[in-house]
Amino acid sequence: MSALLEVQGVTQIFDEAAALQAEFFWAPNMLGLDWEALRKRYRPHVARLRTREELNELLTELLGELSTSHQ
Repeated sequence: MSALLEVQGVTQIFDEAAALQAEFFWAPNMLGLDWEALRKRYRPHVARLRTREELNELLTELLGELSTSHQ
């Protein structure tokens, strides 16, 4: 299996990960952050990703915007 990813599949993974985070995050108000605006800010980067590792890094950066750890 190739390490290269097709853009459509990566976009789906990104969108689903962002949606799941919004749906199941422990704070219903997403700690006052505009989650949709954050998702829109990071989503254009998806087209440039080439590996699953790069996608993981992008998702880590997006989730890092929440600045939370076991609160």
